[in-house]
Amino acid sequence: FSQGYDAAKNIVTYAHQLTNTYVPTLIELPSFISVLLIYSIINFPHYWVHRLAHEYRLPWLLLHRPHHYPNVMIEPVSTNVVVAFPFGFLVMFPYVLFFGAATKLFSAEPLYLEIIILNIITNIGAVSAHHSALYYLGFKYRVIGLIGYLTGTAQYHYLHHASHPVYANHNTNLTNIGSGPCMLWDRVFGTYVKPPVSRPRIGLTGDPSLHLNPLRLLMAGMVQLIYEWKNNRDWATRMKILFGKSDYTPPVSKDFAIHESG
Repeated sequence: FSQGYDAAKNIVTYAHQLTNTYVPTLIELPSFISVLLIYSIINFPHYWVHRLAHEYRLPWLLLHRPHHYPNVMIEPVSTNVVVAFPFGFLVMFPYVLFFGAATKLFSAEPLYLEIIILNIITNIGAVSAHHSALYYLGFKYRVIGLIGYLTGTAQYHYLHHASHPVYANHNTNLTNIGSGPCMLWDRVFGTYVKPPVSRPRIGLTGDPSLHLNPLRLLMAGMVQLIYEWKNNRDWATRMKILFGKSDYTPPVSKDFAIHESG
């Protein structure tokens, strides 16, 4: 344990030295404003990475669609596996260092503690963002609803998983992608929708009937792309198979996650 602690301490010390050496302070701002500004700036690319994962076939089918399969969600199985214990530490550590270092642009010292506190607060809202039974929490307890609104979590992000076609665009749900304070980037780019008090149905758009084999669901996107590439010989079509929008369907296609009757 002592060796592990010393290793972590040395890494943090080294990262802090690099930050102080190479990250300039552009303007000195109060810590709260610095954190808020960095949170807004950093979440801009996050918004677009998430949005593009919905709008284009390759990232949607290969990476992101399985996250939207469930029609009932609980937090432990709805988040990406790399953020689960113990791997979460591998993600959180560079995440906090990166955000903390970024705050040095507007603060004489990197605000690591403030970023850690921000993450803790965000996680309070994130619990009900991917938990069907806890959807009501944001309405029952105003503080959770407020945290959800400020951080793009709670019922605001839960609506992002809604399956009703009214929330669909390019056959996937682009509402409340969730980035920035007060749903900033959703508001700027027109994807913000106020969540209803009654819990919406969730899952893939239109509630198709899915196969219940977890391995098949995991591999469905890759197998579909291979099947389409093999059975569509036109190269223009093949390029659309890989790089087209997520609402594109080639002449010959098969969705291996969905029952043909569904």
